[in-house]
Amino acid sequence: MVPASGAGDSTGDDQAHSRQRAPTLLDVGRQLLDEGCYEDAARALRRRLRLSPEDARARFLLGVALLKGGDPLGASTELSMLPSPEPLDGTTCYDVGVALLELGETHQAREWLSRALAADPRMPGARDRLLECRPATGSWSRERPRTSAGRRSLLNRMRKRGA
Repeated sequence: MVPASGAGDSTGDDQAHSRQRAPTLLDVGRQLLDEGCYEDAARALRRRLRLSPEDARARFLLGVALLKGGDPLGASTELSMLPSPEPLDGTTCYDVGVALLELGETHQAREWLSRALAADPRMPGARDRLLECRPATGSWSRERPRTSAGRRSLLNRMRKRGA
């Protein structure tokens, strides 16, 4: 017996419709974000993530929409849920780094910006943004590699002469 009006196969139709709709939601979210409609963009991107939770681009855009919409805590949460940067391209890593930098998450921003530069050493602006991640004291002492004994000796002699 065949169900009337194809009601029995609606689950398959709904899933097919959802898969067809998913890229459209990403495009809509991106467009709304570009237009400054941050709440609407966030709504569309959340719907996209319900359909495809592993979509790193949608999660990133949601983080940006929340950040620009005045929800830095929500943005930080979404950006922290991004997958490891390895499967992402250099531009996306750069964008995540900049967003984290704007949130004041300098340690995480430095990691993402470093990965962006590793993917594309000539990425415009990435080195400058990485310099913004410097500690407030302007010192990189915790991250600076140890100098060799010869260099250390030379530096000590130079200091003594100058003193």
